Amino acid sequence: MTLDQWLAYLTASLVLGTAFSILTAIYYVSLVFMAGKLAKKAGQNAMVQSLAKWLGGLLMIGFGLRLALVSHR
Repeated sequence: MTLDQWLAYLTASLVLGTAFSILTAIYYVSLVFMAGKLAKKAGQNAMVQSLAKWLGGLLMIGFGLRLALVSHR
């Protein structure tokens, strides 16, 4: 494998991993926000609901970024 081929492979895997992590983060954050809306309808405390949404979103973004790093190794 030449240097050009290796760089092309690395770039492609990095782009695909980043795209996958962004799509995963958008999907899971939307699920967390939907769960927050359902919790609000159930009458839970607004502060608890907001905290759960943001913590869940951050966890899922971290999960997506971890997948991106693992997928391009």
